[in-house]
Amino acid sequence: MSSAREQDHADVRFRLKHDVPVFNHPFRAVAQEYLATQEARARRGEISALRPKKLKAVLQGALEDYVGPTQVHLIGDDLWAGYPAWRRENGAGRNRRNGVREISAEKAAQLDARDTAARVRALAFVGRRQVIPTPAWSRRSPFRTSCP
Repeated sequence: MSSAREQDHADVRFRLKHDVPVFNHPFRAVAQEYLATQEARARRGEISALRPKKLKAVLQGALEDYVGPTQVHLIGDDLWAGYPAWRRENGAGRNRRNGVREISAEKAAQLDARDTAARVRALAFVGRRQVIPTPAWSRRSPFRTSCP
């Protein structure tokens, strides 16, 4: 039994000495192991229950597409240096997801009415007097329209 263990240790020492990967796993497998660990931590209450959901979206989304089948020992600074450019070409991008969206005047009026109603309810809830809402075009809005 000790000879088998010594053989394993010799194999690991040889691999380390000659820069041969000791653990040869694809990124995909490591990501799945990490996700399983995080889900267990969430069940124990160590992290929030939504954290594994977010990690799953990140790991199985763009990272899976970019480095999924790549062996972990091959992932280095050179590979990561190309990720932002790849993401801009292949991903949705922050501006497309969260940027200014052009909407119709009708939709802007609907959103404004909804926001005004919510504001009036909130003010009534805290016991303040009702304020006459200002028109949509006089306030700053995340939605751009062609109002005057």
